[in-house]
Amino acid sequence: MAEALTTWIHFAIRKKVRALHLDFIGCGVGDASACYRLPSVVFSEGECLRELKLVACDIKRIAQVQLRSLKKSLLSQAVLDDNTMDQILSGCYVLEELHVLDCYGLSRLGFRSPSIKSLEVTIWHEIGRLEIWCPNIVSLDLCGQIEHVNLVDVSSVACASLTCHNLSQSELSAYLKVFNKLDLTDLSFQWKYLELKLAKIKWHHPGIIYLLSMMKYICYKHKIFDSGELWSSQAGICRCLGYHPKTARIYGDVTEPNVIEFIEFLLKNAMFLEKLVISTKRIFQPTRKQHSHAHKKVALSKEKMLKACQKLCISPRASRCARIIFS
Repeated sequence: MAEALTTWIHFAIRKKVRALHLDFIGCGVGDASACYRLPSVVFSEGECLRELKLVACDIKRIAQVQLRSLKKSLLSQAVLDDNTMDQILSGCYVLEELHVLDCYGLSRLGFRSPSIKSLEVTIWHEIGRLEIWCPNIVSLDLCGQIEHVNLVDVSSVACASLTCHNLSQSELSAYLKVFNKLDLTDLSFQWKYLELKLAKIKWHHPGIIYLLSMMKYICYKHKIFDSGELWSSQAGICRCLGYHPKTARIYGDVTEPNVIEFIEFLLKNAMFLEKLVISTKRIFQPTRKQHSHAHKKVALSKEKMLKACQKLCISPRASRCARIIFS
């Protein structure tokens, strides 16, 4: 079967295809040793390719890379080492999006290419440290066991997403500690958008406060909370909010006491807050998969909503220009 696949791939490349998607997960591939050995012709003669998706492929022995038209590349559960990745990227002159999803054999991901603006990295299997050194990317999406990730230089990032699923409290703590492993003062992030889906755990406060102080725009979703006060104890610490954030959007069950505390915290400390939008929508900025749920709202009684609105409208505000919008 492998020979037939290789023949078909050679045929597709000769026909100068613009998009090539090879996914061998459905063929029963379950580990790195069972990946399909990808013929090097994909890289050496794929100068017409604009989109390349490789899933469960073994990428080795590349003679040369001539992917001059490639703009989007996705590698998922692929086997390749650092040198091979460097070689691939060096031959992609106009690449804009790079997705590296749960690949095997990588210990670093570094490039200076000014064309690559978006990077997505997913890690779900056990690996060593993965260093990311990409000073020109604007969008960064990290998902999975991000405690293994070392952000060496992502100084141009303006939009970042960090995601983990099905975490216990101890695992969540380890996940959020990735921020503690960064020297944020040296990285000098210029983020303009931050979405927080947070658990209410006190030892994460310093990192959260620091992130808030850098944001011009913040989106907050109430998700998981434990008992105890969260934001009321931070009033004296948040002079560092300074000029940020200027816009905030809160969505979900906005009548929960802990959410009210967070909103009051922003109003009291964000000196240059201009607009605060409070919504009962479950999803604020839906992805394509979430679009069908985009307009669904949390079921709240009129009495609870009215009580929350009245409390927030009389809450002290550090910014005279702050407007509260309910939707």
